[in-house]
Amino acid sequence: MGVRATITGNKELAAGLRQAAQQMRDLRVPNSAAAARIAIRARTLCPVKTGRLQASIQLEVDPTTARVVAGQGIPYANAQHWGYPPHNIPATLFLTRALTETQPQWTVDYQQAIDAIVARV
Repeated sequence: MGVRATITGNKELAAGLRQAAQQMRDLRVPNSAAAARIAIRARTLCPVKTGRLQASIQLEVDPTTARVVAGQGIPYANAQHWGYPPHNIPATLFLTRALTETQPQWTVDYQQAIDAIVARV
């Protein structure tokens, strides 16, 4: 005589995991929330003389990526962010600092989204 065990629910678990994997490919909501948080902070940290650089801060969000970009078409944007010693322009790192300073908030956004997906499995 031996011990016999029957495991049920394998098909349902596999289907749930496939669905979770599909949902993980589309993180548009937390991507948007993260990019918005970063952009808001970047606008407060951005150096302002004319407001043109600050106004250029934009979000680019898709299912797998979130970007915050600044200075498209503005020739002095890199110098303002990274600095330019030959002209005595100090680095402000406004985008880098915005990313770092908001990280505690947007990591929570991603964690909540992932937890919600896993809870549905």
